[in-house]
Amino acid sequence: MTLVEALHDRKVRCASDSAEGRTEAPILVRKVCPKINMHHPTYQEIIEESDAKLIRKDQMRKLVMVNWVQNLAPWDVVAHLTWKDKIFIGRGGEKVARGVKIDSARFFFERFMRKEFPRLSYFYAVEENPCRSGHHIHAMFCGEGLRRTEFWSEWFAKFGRARVEPIRGSLDVATYCAKYVTKESGTWWNTQLQWHHKQALTASPFTLESTYAE
Repeated sequence: MTLVEALHDRKVRCASDSAEGRTEAPILVRKVCPKINMHHPTYQEIIEESDAKLIRKDQMRKLVMVNWVQNLAPWDVVAHLTWKDKIFIGRGGEKVARGVKIDSARFFFERFMRKEFPRLSYFYAVEENPCRSGHHIHAMFCGEGLRRTEFWSEWFAKFGRARVEPIRGSLDVATYCAKYVTKESGTWWNTQLQWHHKQALTASPFTLESTYAE
């Protein structure tokens, strides 16, 4: 007996019981049309077409995001930044390692950029550690006087290990977005641009306007 037949049989029995003076609580089951064949080719085509539209919409969203990030600034460097775990003593006397939380990661990174590299534009994404507690950051930078060795040294001295690599073209930026920005699980990201990069986005050159009427 199919599910539809079973529900129909239950409905008939409930109706007969009600006629005899007995009442029974209603069955809270979603209405199902027995005429719809879930395995019919036409129905399957509708499902496949709907899935294809959702896939195309998701792909378009990712392409728009990649194009937007690429046009923010001429990115030169990509960095993968981590924090040293803090060691705590548990109730049983055991050592417990805890990583940095997402809000702390955002705060420490942005403060580090303001203090140590205020002339750089950057875009960054915060990602959860895969095998232990805590978070890490994937960031892109651009700006004059940016030295990868200097950035690595400053970060390592304050927080932990890092990997700083050059960006060789738009494909590297697209790969960065695919890995860290447009993930299905979602990612927290932010950007900070210097004034000349902001003006490049709006195509409006910087001009000094006279405050005195001629």
